[in-house]
Amino acid sequence: MFKNYLKIVVRNLWRNKVYTFINIIGLGIGIEAMVWGFQNYRFSFSFNNFHKETKTIFRVLSKAQGSDNLKGVCPMPLAAAAKNDFSDVKEAVRLDSRGLNIKSDQSEPFASNTYFTDPAFFNFFNFQLIHGTINLNDHSTVLITEKAAKKFFGNINPIGKTLLFYSDEPYKKPLIVTGILKDPPFNSSLQFEVITNFGNQYKPDGTKIKNDDWSWFAGAVFIKLSQPSEAAKMSNDLKRYLPLEQTAS
Repeated sequence: MFKNYLKIVVRNLWRNKVYTFINIIGLGIGIEAMVWGFQNYRFSFSFNNFHKETKTIFRVLSKAQGSDNLKGVCPMPLAAAAKNDFSDVKEAVRLDSRGLNIKSDQSEPFASNTYFTDPAFFNFFNFQLIHGTINLNDHSTVLITEKAAKKFFGNINPIGKTLLFYSDEPYKKPLIVTGILKDPPFNSSLQFEVITNFGNQYKPDGTKIKNDDWSWFAGAVFIKLSQPSEAAKMSNDLKRYLPLEQTAS
């Protein structure tokens, strides 16, 4: 009996083959759209979830006077000030990014996306070390990703090799490669090739940035709180630094 039913179904579908074809194509497109939408949703909400302590990490946002638009930049000294002044702040870290001309002995200069940060960066974010060691306390060192290692050194082991920062400037600075990091995944908000201590960042005129310069805005300041529930209170407490920033400006 089932066989007879199947024959009837096939005959009816074949008799109306144009209508059948349109419906099958429409069903296929619908299923494909649902699968694409689900995958896009899953990817969007997977950003940065490979970091272990995301619930306690907060980015400090700022806004210009007279505007309600929040910006990611933040006065650089706020990181150290917040850590010293508030017991709820377990740690704070500055982060600045810059396109920088860098070269090795074996390569031409390359413009590379460089991060300048504090040693606590790797206590906040779980970027995987593949080879070597991490020691951002040492201002003479630099970490590079797999992609950067290939770009600057080809198939040569880069550990212990030198990268020349600001290679087209009179204030060139050599740094020693001490570690190779796995390339940041696509679902990471932080994308970089080279990362080193914040103190290795110079102003365009070659002078160093002072740690107490409230007129200098870092690309981001992250703080780690003991209790995530304190975030709203901390947001209000940080307003105490507004006069310092306004005076410096």
